[in-house]
Amino acid sequence: MAGRLKGERSMPAGRSWPDIRSSSTRATACSVRRRGMFFSSMVRPIDLHQAMIPGTRSDAMKSVIVILVLVTLVHGLRTRLLRQRLPARNHETFEGVIEQVGESVVAYRSAGPSPHQSVIAIHGFLEDFRYFTALYRDSSLELVLVNNSGYHCPVIGWPAARASWSEVDNPYPVGSIEHDAFVFNLALTHRVTGARVRAHGHSRGGAVILEAARQNPALFRDVEVILEAPVLPAGRGHPLLELAFSAPGRYLLPFTFTLLRQIDVVRFGGFVFAPLNPRKIELLRGLYFAPRTFQVVLDNLASMRTWIARRDSALFAHIPNGTILIGARDRVLDRAAMLRSARSAGARWQVIETRGTSHFVSLDQPGAVPAFQAGESSPVLSDGGPAG
Repeated sequence: MAGRLKGERSMPAGRSWPDIRSSSTRATACSVRRRGMFFSSMVRPIDLHQAMIPGTRSDAMKSVIVILVLVTLVHGLRTRLLRQRLPARNHETFEGVIEQVGESVVAYRSAGPSPHQSVIAIHGFLEDFRYFTALYRDSSLELVLVNNSGYHCPVIGWPAARASWSEVDNPYPVGSIEHDAFVFNLALTHRVTGARVRAHGHSRGGAVILEAARQNPALFRDVEVILEAPVLPAGRGHPLLELAFSAPGRYLLPFTFTLLRQIDVVRFGGFVFAPLNPRKIELLRGLYFAPRTFQVVLDNLASMRTWIARRDSALFAHIPNGTILIGARDRVLDRAAMLRSARSAGARWQVIETRGTSHFVSLDQPGAVPAFQAGESSPVLSDGGPAG
């Protein structure tokens, strides 16, 4: 054939050389198809029918059962912690009588047959009546201290006699502000004998006194009232505390409080309570040991929320002579809300904004507490130290 190269092989008639380009193309296409099948299998939608086969369904059921068992165990442990009676740790000697009044105790220190000045006081949330013993250590004062219901008496081993005047049914649930107000009025009626009377409440104790005056206004006609950093109508907790005691926080409370009872709260959180002094440190370290159960803590929280929402400034009208002490930096209650509520109390109430103080005004500066009227004993201590 003309143009055939030398040595070039001829192809028999009817035959042709393989199309190399077509073969390569076919191989590439086959490879692409194989890769496409691989990737499509990876992103293929779940076959619901396959997911419902007995083996897969059994594994899912096992997982659900394990989760339900864990949730049941955690909830059961929480329930047990809520009801478990907590051991008492706080202790201080008291020169007087301890009386049992239902689920509360009342400490009474006499000042003779005809005392010139009586003080009846109730402490705040997680505290006990030791809050006032240094402030009112003057033995010439008749002193009546009401402890929250459901809380330990801070005098360990002291035989508490049942008060004869306490045989009255308290219509309110234990742990509520109303319950403690009822007890406060019983003590005010049967234990206070002085010519002049001061009622002093700290924090939640302030709400207790306002509620007590609502329950029986006649008892407070001649009583001087001191509300120290009080829980008030339309008030609220400090934002951080509101977060800690939100619904999830309340559910976890038995676990978190169990942990807090194991650590030194002053060492790890003292900045929250600053300024500090020896007496204040002593009382702060006992905060999580005052309640007898964690359930009463939750009852206190629920009661405070309900009381704040339902009460209004009309409560102040039941008390003709009152003073409200506001801390300079309150990290327990919302200071602005407290101040707004206090200013709605009316002209018969004096509102004092203290300086250099926290939520614990009288522990920081005993001198911030108004002195008794001229000629009477003064409750203030110059150093805020422990009672002698």
